[in-house]
Amino acid sequence: MAKTMDFLNDSEKYLLALYLKRITFNDALGLVDCGTKEEEKARAYRCLEIIEKVQKELASQGFAPR
Repeated sequence: MAKTMDFLNDSEKYLLALYLKRITFNDALGLVDCGTKEEEKARAYRCLEIIEKVQKELASQGFAPR
């Protein structure tokens, strides 16, 4: 079974995990532009859900910086 995210080397995975750890709701909110404030908030939360999935995958491979 192939590892997921095997297109990144270990250093890149660590840096990505570190970066994703620091993304806040306000960061995500500032990057969406989709209409009403409610729609923007919903999209920002959805982006954070996706980021959490990537973080969990990285953590399962040993990349979970503190």
